[in-house]
Amino acid sequence: MVLPLESVPNVSEGRDGAVVAALGEAFGRRARLLDVHSDADHHRSVFTLVGDEGALVDSLLEGIARARDLVDLRRHDGAHPRIGAVDVVPLVPLRPVDMDRAEEAALLVAQRVGDDLGLPVFLYGEVGGGRGPAFFRRGGPDELARRLADLPLLAIILIVAWQWLPLATLILLTALQSLDEEQREAAEMDGAGALSRFFYLVLPHMSRAITVVILIQTIFLLSVFAEILVTTNGGPGIQTTNITYLIYAQALLQFDVGGASAGGIVAVILANIVAFFLIRLIGKNLER
Repeated sequence: MVLPLESVPNVSEGRDGAVVAALGEAFGRRARLLDVHSDADHHRSVFTLVGDEGALVDSLLEGIARARDLVDLRRHDGAHPRIGAVDVVPLVPLRPVDMDRAEEAALLVAQRVGDDLGLPVFLYGEVGGGRGPAFFRRGGPDELARRLADLPLLAIILIVAWQWLPLATLILLTALQSLDEEQREAAEMDGAGALSRFFYLVLPHMSRAITVVILIQTIFLLSVFAEILVTTNGGPGIQTTNITYLIYAQALLQFDVGGASAGGIVAVILANIVAFFLIRLIGKNLER
């Protein structure tokens, strides 16, 4: 016998009866709405739904879309910690053997909320590596926004740095090994300290190699795309979107070929400007 699944979405609204009623209507349109509990102090309402996987997923999507339109967290002052208009959407099996069905339904809800509604989704519990809601609620919406803005960009920086660091290290190490030992020994005999030798002997000697590294890395940084596509998709928002990914998004996601073409021309112009000045800088170093 196949039993229905249960879901208990928690919405950050517990004081406006009209909004709670509208949310209950949306949640109960396709699944069966068993109960609605609202708490004014916590400014929170808990809806209890049951239904088969298809009906429950569709019902949750309708309720989440309605909450997105009606709930404004900027004016929320309830006692209960929260990070979203729909804070948590647990899906619960009525018997342990149906846990796999509940997990599949939860992942489907998450996918459709992201694809159909364009909203961020965070997985917790069995489908989220064991993390609980407290992991995401820590610090509230402002702290979550800060983490979302900083961490993805840091991840892209680390990936690109790890990719190009060996080449840069090889170029700089080769330049360092070509340093005239007699000059270094003469500087030591004259009493020059380590910092003085670095700034007045090593750094000028390596200036050409440093310029070459900057030239190569700058040109290639303008073409970073795969790292962004497979890790962040340019998000959250536009925090990790560069001009290359913007061209891709305009052309293939928004079908704005004209805007993408203009972006491509801008990218080529920027690359040539950077290359022009860096090559001139290399030329001056070679003339010395």
